[in-house]
Amino acid sequence: MKDFLLDVLQLLFRMIPHPTKARLITFGKPTRNSPVLVTVNSSLTVRRLSRVLKDEHCYLLVAPAGGINVWCGSVGGHFTIESILSIIKTSGIERLVNHRRLILPQLCAPAINSKELNARAGWTGQFGPIRAEDIPEYLRNGKRVTTAMTEIRYSPKDRLEMAVAMSGSIIVRFSLLPLVIFGLWGMTRFAVSVLCIAVVLHMFNEKLPGSTNTRKTVAISPLVVSLLFLVSWSESGISIWNLTWITAFIVAAAVLVGNAHSGYTPFKQCSYSRQFYGYPPLKIDIVAEACTGCTLCDWVCPVDCFAAMRQNDNRTTFVMANPTNCVECGACLVQCPTTAVVNLYKIPEHSRELRCT
Repeated sequence: MKDFLLDVLQLLFRMIPHPTKARLITFGKPTRNSPVLVTVNSSLTVRRLSRVLKDEHCYLLVAPAGGINVWCGSVGGHFTIESILSIIKTSGIERLVNHRRLILPQLCAPAINSKELNARAGWTGQFGPIRAEDIPEYLRNGKRVTTAMTEIRYSPKDRLEMAVAMSGSIIVRFSLLPLVIFGLWGMTRFAVSVLCIAVVLHMFNEKLPGSTNTRKTVAISPLVVSLLFLVSWSESGISIWNLTWITAFIVAAAVLVGNAHSGYTPFKQCSYSRQFYGYPPLKIDIVAEACTGCTLCDWVCPVDCFAAMRQNDNRTTFVMANPTNCVECGACLVQCPTTAVVNLYKIPEHSRELRCT
């Protein structure tokens, strides 16, 4: 019950880091040849991983990353090779296993270069599945990753979870003014507006009219106005002023949800990244002459951008087959062992590192 309440609380307030102690966790009865997995010290992440690993025989290194999830932690500079070096040295894992192989979460590929990790730590890094629930199958199949394990899936459950997480973030940051001016009456209606619009936008985004997320949320607004009007009218009647303020709450909620949406979906770059964190624009392409066909770009890409192609000289190289899928995570740039993967945008020398909210 305690874990369930923590899951709900940290889901609602996902914008706030929830760190847990960096440490080594042992599952089952591992031997000196058992696998060693790595994750971040986000409390929610560690609890979810622990549930799927409870019947396995393995080690889990919980690396310090500020309590932020794997993807944002790696792109934001919190989950780094230094984090992994730190937990390797402090956990004593080198005394427990004969091998020097780490299983890394695939979504840390934008920051953790496996070749550099090996050079600095003496450990090799292999990227495992994206989703925690695929890890038991991956371990039992000889650490073979299937295509389905390397691609992001955005199920209705995931969409609902992200809608709730986004709602919690917006409500915490923007509900003070309605509370101060209108008391609980205003705050509850603002919160309900945010939650309703967020759920509809996430669940039916591709089917809603409008070319931008904000236009989609504005299209949703009349339905929410009608809902809150009926609720308020059934409670104690409603005046023209109440209706005016309800409409104002909903319009504000629509704008906030529409602007924040891309930061809570795995298929678009966070909307605040470039504005506040200097996240450079990315337009990925592959130089065929420099490509060795090593498959790393395809392996770490979470949205199936790349495809193999046979060249005239019978070499197999990779091409950017689905550029519209790209979420600009930069994993392929980091992992490419040659200069084959390039960014077509010219990045100024003073540009800051990749950042994620």
